[in-house]
Amino acid sequence: MSETILKVKNLTKFFPIIGGVIRHKIGEVKAVNNVSFNLKKGDTVGIVGESGCGKSTVARLILNLIEPTGGEVIFQGQNIFSFSKGKMRKVRKKVQMVFQDPYSAFDPRFTVFESLSEIFIIQKIEKVNIKEEVFRLLEIVGLKPEYSDYYPYELSGGQKQRIVIARAIALNPELIILDEPTSALDVSVQSQILNLLQDIQHKFNLTYLFISHDLSVINYFCNEIMVMYLGKIVEKASREDLFQKPLHPYTKALISSIFVPDPDKRLTIVPLEGDVPSPINLPSGCVFHTRCKFASKICCEEEPELANATQGHYVACHHFKKIQEKQN
Repeated sequence: MSETILKVKNLTKFFPIIGGVIRHKIGEVKAVNNVSFNLKKGDTVGIVGESGCGKSTVARLILNLIEPTGGEVIFQGQNIFSFSKGKMRKVRKKVQMVFQDPYSAFDPRFTVFESLSEIFIIQKIEKVNIKEEVFRLLEIVGLKPEYSDYYPYELSGGQKQRIVIARAIALNPELIILDEPTSALDVSVQSQILNLLQDIQHKFNLTYLFISHDLSVINYFCNEIMVMYLGKIVEKASREDLFQKPLHPYTKALISSIFVPDPDKRLTIVPLEGDVPSPINLPSGCVFHTRCKFASKICCEEEPELANATQGHYVACHHFKKIQEKQN
């Protein structure tokens, strides 16, 4: 059985809204609301959902880049939210992140060599030939040593993202969080970056948490998937189970919206009614009930739990629970 590398327990983040004449709290944005999951070593777990569902906030909370409202992130048996800045710096050797926008990931005044060598200086890595390490990292991500003299403006988007990946693997991490790493790239370059990430994972036995709004990419890249809606996980399953037997109405709508080039193989679109509610004023009960055609009275009053529907397939849905009870 694979070792559990990360445990996320009841993770919550509410951003306060400040207003009024005396600048006081008048509300809060419920970005992440009681999210829990585990990551096992060597896995590639995806988080998918519409923009604004909280998936990127989850990534930043795991890295302790923003302060949580509640919950725990357990790494190597310890809650990282209790760590000092010095101890957190050591954790970041083991947990790295690849951000969505490679264009804003670099200081434009630094060359590639300066950007990559800075890692070893900040982390005080001694007894290492920095020049050799930079060249080694560039080779791993498919770039020649001469790229070390380039400035960011001289690089394409794909080349920038390769260097971002090189920076992420520089200190031999155990976990890399990938926050929409291909969304800012051309489709042909996206496939190259995804294949590069898979090669690096196999070579260094890495664990990935992959965040995306693109289900086609998630289907190709991840072996386990979590679907988020308005700060909550509404379904969690293996890739095969999720795409072959989606249980939550929201997941079904997302999957049916995937573009298929062959008209004969296109799925019937499952329409979603209404607009996404505001995270400032979430609906009572199930947060999805305002857009769900199967919603009943209990959906409006009681929040569904993320429960095990079948072996390893979890769903938070009163409608599915009713169907399951009838079948039993």
